[in-house]
Amino acid sequence: MSTRYVSRERLSRLAVELTERDRRIVEMVATLHLVSGRQILRAHWPETSEADARAARRTLVRLTRDRVLARLDRRVGGLGRGSEAWTYSLDTAALRLLHTSRPRRPRLPSPAMWAHALAGSEVYVRLVEALRPSGRRLDVWQGEPACWRHFTGRHGERVVLKPDAFVRVTGGGFTDVAFVEIDTGSQSRAVIRAKLAAYRAYAATGVEQARHGVFPQVVFIAPHEPRHATLVDLVAEQSPQWWPLFAVGQTGDVGRLLGGTS
Repeated sequence: MSTRYVSRERLSRLAVELTERDRRIVEMVATLHLVSGRQILRAHWPETSEADARAARRTLVRLTRDRVLARLDRRVGGLGRGSEAWTYSLDTAALRLLHTSRPRRPRLPSPAMWAHALAGSEVYVRLVEALRPSGRRLDVWQGEPACWRHFTGRHGERVVLKPDAFVRVTGGGFTDVAFVEIDTGSQSRAVIRAKLAAYRAYAATGVEQARHGVFPQVVFIAPHEPRHATLVDLVAEQSPQWWPLFAVGQTGDVGRLLGGTS
């Protein structure tokens, strides 16, 4: 990564020079924290032609040079070549433009957390792609920790519910809201059961219903079919009254489960 200092003068110039697409990319990376170059391409160059790919690579090189984006060291296998295959986060210039207090150079998390973050970014991009021809729009994608919910448990204890994201999609005369769980297959059955119980307990408070009119559906996105089957079994263990609260799918189901598309 570049170590070139970003002066106040250069920062002021960047604030003017950034294009509308640049700003949308910054907003996306700020929301998701870690994103692959290929995911940026798919989200912001809808045709994904070779010309689009070249334009995306030039943009990523420029934003990295200007320290708007940081190109991190870990590459993503099979997701493209050159700039597309790297993982990106916000760099110092973007953090300062967003008025982040004490902006720090980004650092790669552990491999497990990195994989989980990119899986979440993939769900985001799949949803953007699914909504594009539908006339519906992604109004809110709220990541961690902003999407966490704090409530009081049955015995007066403070409980923190930690979904990976909260999503609101509107258009077509209706609104879909959901909590998203990006499952990587690493959590035990006991952990998933406890998570299901936490959602039931939070739903019972009525707090979220007062805010949105309904309780958001809890959508688990599984990494593969065997894990999908495991999650379905765990949901089915609950009392039937709770079944409609939960949905389980894989990345190919994101548009239907989160965006109400076919």
